[in-house]
Amino acid sequence: MKNMIAFVACCCYSLLTYGASSQQEPEKDISFYQTNLVCGAASDIGCGTRAKPMLAAFMQHPDVEEAWLNHTGTVIAVVWKENAASKEAVANNVFGKWEKPFLTLTGEKEAAQLSDFNSGKWYKGDDVDQLSLIEADRIATQLVSRVRSSTDFSEDQLQTLHEAFEAYIAEEFLAIEDATVIDQMSFWQRWEKDLTAIGKQHLGDDMPAVQFVSGNAQPECKTGKSCCTGGSQQSCCTRKTEGTNEYE
Repeated sequence: MKNMIAFVACCCYSLLTYGASSQQEPEKDISFYQTNLVCGAASDIGCGTRAKPMLAAFMQHPDVEEAWLNHTGTVIAVVWKENAASKEAVANNVFGKWEKPFLTLTGEKEAAQLSDFNSGKWYKGDDVDQLSLIEADRIATQLVSRVRSSTDFSEDQLQTLHEAFEAYIAEEFLAIEDATVIDQMSFWQRWEKDLTAIGKQHLGDDMPAVQFVSGNAQPECKTGKSCCTGGSQQSCCTRKTEGTNEYE
C-alpha cells in the first residue's frame, strides 16, 4: 500500500512538473523601433490613426507574427516568426513608406522596452483604435472648454455637447483608412462646419463657431508628421522647425 501511495505521488509530481514546463513559451524574437507616432491633441498617448496602417503593413509581411505600439506612441515592437531573415529590409520599407524616421533599439534601451512590453500597456494591430477613442475624448474636452469660457451654458448642456462632439470625432477617426487625410486642411475645415452645426443643435445660435485651422492662411501640410493639434488657428499638422530635426 505504501508503495502504491508513493507511486501515485511520484506520478502526480511528474505530471505537475511536465505541465509547468510545457506551459513555458519559448523566448520570442522581438525588435523595438523608436519613432514618433505621438498624438498632437494628446501628447501622452500614441496616434491610433497614424499607427494603424503601419502596424497592418508590418503584420502583412510573411516574416512578422505581430506588431505592437506602446501607449505613448514612441516605440513599435515587431514580433518575428522563426528564422525571419529580412528584418532590416522590412523595417526600412514600412517606415520609409510613411516617411517616418526610426531607430532600432539595442542594449539597455532594448532591454528596458522588453521589460515594458511584458508588463506595460501595448496595442496590437487594430487595438490602436482605443487610442483614437481617447483622443476623441481629449479633443471634445478642449472644444467644450472653449465654449464654457465664452458662453453661459449649464454644465448639463455642456456635458451633452461633450458627448455629441466625442461621438462624432470617434466615428470620424475610426472610419479613416488613409491616415494622410488628417494632413489635409479640408478635413479639418469639414470638422469645423460639422461640429459647429452639432453645437447649434444642442445650444442654439449662441454656440460659437468651432475653429481648428480657419482664420488665417496656413502652410501646406505634409505627410509623415505627427497628429493634428486641434488647436484654434493652428496648422493642421505640426511643422518642422527650420534648421533642426524637431517638430513644433
